[in-house]
Amino acid sequence: MTSTIIFFNEKKKNLLKLLLNVDKKRKYNFYIATCYFDLRTASYLIKDIYKERINIETVEIYIDKKEVFRIGKNNIQQWLNRINKKYSFNIYLFPVVAPKLFHTKVYALIACNFLSGVLICGSANLTSAGLASNNGNIESFIRTRSQSILKSFKKSLSELKIHDLDKIDSFSDSDTLDFKYALLRSGYFLHTWSGSLNRELGIKFMLSDKGKEKIKDVPLLKKLRVELGFELSQASISKSYLNFSYNPPLLENIKNLKKNFGIETYLGYWVPISVINRCLGNEEFENFKCNLFNAIEKQQKLIIDSIKKDYDILCKLELIEKLNNSPEESFLKKVEKLKDKETKLWRLYYRYELIELPYDFSQYEEIEELYDNFIETCEDKTSNYTIRAVYRAINEKNLHPINIDLLEKL
Repeated sequence: MTSTIIFFNEKKKNLLKLLLNVDKKRKYNFYIATCYFDLRTASYLIKDIYKERINIETVEIYIDKKEVFRIGKNNIQQWLNRINKKYSFNIYLFPVVAPKLFHTKVYALIACNFLSGVLICGSANLTSAGLASNNGNIESFIRTRSQSILKSFKKSLSELKIHDLDKIDSFSDSDTLDFKYALLRSGYFLHTWSGSLNRELGIKFMLSDKGKEKIKDVPLLKKLRVELGFELSQASISKSYLNFSYNPPLLENIKNLKKNFGIETYLGYWVPISVINRCLGNEEFENFKCNLFNAIEKQQKLIIDSIKKDYDILCKLELIEKLNNSPEESFLKKVEKLKDKETKLWRLYYRYELIELPYDFSQYEEIEELYDNFIETCEDKTSNYTIRAVYRAINEKNLHPINIDLLEKL
């Protein structure tokens, strides 16, 4: 018996309803076969199955091998170590080797010693967009309890070619798309970031038509800029109220980082993730966040009072459009919003942005073109630590020189 359902939201909740309609007295293996994969979404799904008191023997996750390159072998291994400590059953992840994309999406609970259970086949990958987010994709599922389909599914899994996760960095040929994609995925593209705390937490007032004319007056302009500390543009007037300074650590070393470990491409300077992780200390970043929000808390009353005072002055001068919501409320909302944006805080601290390879492994032409540009730079530029590691990786058909050996040069 099967049923077809289209999900617009609460996809994970509805998938669970379909999966959990099994005999809870039996012991089950939980199978997940998905093309795209997200560690956090997988954790939530396994946790939800466990909370429903399904007696699980093992969890087997099958994903496309190239998805391991995207996520990172070390990230996956660390996740497996963490999550296996939480449960009495074992969780395994199997990278699938296929000449084309391993594009399946199947979720199944199959009894261990008896051919029964339920299998859900559909369009949803085990990702946030596929299952967890209500703002994600619209998905379809079909459910079956057919013993012949369950048997066929298990047989299909046994016939898949699986790569050893521990040896995922090794390749039979360095001229394959797998190798090129994996090599490019093992680095970030480094870009300067022009954002600032002043821009994130500053208050901007829109000039009224009368205000646009008035600020042409030189004495008034001087008062606004010098005495009151405003920055003016043609359409707005803004000011930063937070007193907080720090020295972005990466700015001092960025030239040496690019010179010794960077490879220039048309997407920016490519720097190995292993190097980036070693250079950018997480402890210092955590201290920055703590100091920043402590400073905001200590200065909050003074900031709010200053914003109110400036707003009254600007309104009396008839320079700005009156706001529907108070500017002090706007400041508090900015603070709360920034607390939830880890990536934005990271950029503010380092003044640089790390961009992952923007191509999915199905974008063959883009990957080939970027790889060719990457190798051309290696051939044309003066050799550095990373360029030498890249050539070793190509010759040895292994990413170990980039992911591990480079750390010795730091």
